Amino acid sequence: MPAIHKVKIILKFIISFNELNKKFYFLSQTKTNSKICNFSTFDIDEEKCFEKNLFLRIISNLIGFSQINLNNNLYLCGSNNEESNEGSYLMKFDYNYSTPFILVNSIYSHFFPSLIGFKENLVVVGGKENVFCEIYNEKNSKWKEISKLPSDRFKCNLISDEKNNFIYLFGGYSKISKKNCNNILKLNMNNFLWETILIKNNEYFLERNSSLIFNLNDEIFICGGFDNNNEKTEYIIQFNVVNKKVKKFYEKLKKNSAFDVTFNIDNFSVGIDNDGYIHTISKNFRIKLINFQENCIQI
Repeated sequence: MPAIHKVKIILKFIISFNELNKKFYFLSQTKTNSKICNFSTFDIDEEKCFEKNLFLRIISNLIGFSQINLNNNLYLCGSNNEESNEGSYLMKFDYNYSTPFILVNSIYSHFFPSLIGFKENLVVVGGKENVFCEIYNEKNSKWKEISKLPSDRFKCNLISDEKNNFIYLFGGYSKISKKNCNNILKLNMNNFLWETILIKNNEYFLERNSSLIFNLNDEIFICGGFDNNNEKTEYIIQFNVVNKKVKKFYEKLKKNSAFDVTFNIDNFSVGIDNDGYIHTISKNFRIKLINFQENCIQI
């Protein structure tokens, strides 16, 4: 039998989810500034992490990178130097292959940008002290610059509304105001212009960053995150895109949490917080908490 041991994981990214065997596939780094990654799987039902003896050499350590999952592939975009003036790396991982695909660098540098998939495009928004936004289309391997953010929104959350051709942006820390933002931005994907949505009631509920976000029909749910005191919260905030009303949802997370990694699929949403816990939220709001760090088995 393999021995159970604790693995200190510096960075972790969800590559994909297999709905048949209920397993997540992870890419992780266990050493700061390392260019070596390894794969692991996490079984939701058994609540065990199985770490493979398979190592990946990549072109950069992943400090400063953010993730998005498109078509069951992991895309990582970012710069490991927040003062870099060069375009950010873009890498694609498929758990069926042991070698990452190195795609075209972005136009601008982004340190921990916010990412969202929209139809066949990857939208990259800002980053630390950054207002630049751009779109990548993998079919033609080209980047396109779009309108800048009105102000920096570090660790903000994005959600797409492909039916109405919008992307919504929530929260994020602004260095100018030295607090998390309480207005909502909406990106029109027809003309690539940002519009500000002012909230008149309960707007302070939106002042957070590093949250887990998902939508159900016309409702958007923002879970956890850091508040303006840089403290983690357990609250879930509900926003209705039709009447623009904001309120606290009746359910809470199992613990106060801010999220490094989030992942949305049809049936539920998943977040890995910075304490090493996995949160799963089903569409009927069954909330589960699993200790990722304590349940790792070397194989």
